[in-house]
Amino acid sequence: MRKAGYGRWPGRRGEADAEARPARSGHVSQKPPEAVGLEAALALAIQYVVSRPRTAHEVRQKLARSGVDEAVLASVLAQLQERSLLDDAAYTTAYVNSRLHNRGYGPQRLSRELQQRGIGRALIDDAVQHNLETDDVLAAARAQATKRWIRLARDDDPAKRRQKLYDFLRRRGFASAIVQQVLTELAEDCTPD
Repeated sequence: MRKAGYGRWPGRRGEADAEARPARSGHVSQKPPEAVGLEAALALAIQYVVSRPRTAHEVRQKLARSGVDEAVLASVLAQLQERSLLDDAAYTTAYVNSRLHNRGYGPQRLSRELQQRGIGRALIDDAVQHNLETDDVLAAARAQATKRWIRLARDDDPAKRRQKLYDFLRRRGFASAIVQQVLTELAEDCTPD
């Protein structure tokens, strides 16, 4: 005679035991996060901001994912701004200068990236217009074009090579007029005298 709770096959548990067994790691039910208090939310936000500069939008998302309610979130953001730990204008200026000089991104791509990070359009326009000199943008475009032109040397068709370089610089975020100017300069430099 069989004991109660066992199935038809040896080693298999019956349905009565299934409820008592712990769930597998992949099937654990997710409980909603518990409400986070002001002090804990502030500590979490400070830790998040100190690791690297963040936008108010990024901090808001992080705290919301951690279960911070809207009233506490607004208070934490205000305290971070009072302590100068959160400043979207300074973040935007530093981001624009860094990405232009270190990565060689143009103004259009920088604007797109800042919008994705939750920066307002007015701050973006201000940072791009006031912090990016035309000469700096042109120098970055020239540097990117020169590096890419060498890599495109194996392409025999000059029109195709030029089009690929044009597309590359446009993807990097440079305006069409700047790209045309750089391409004209490259063509003049590469033609034998």
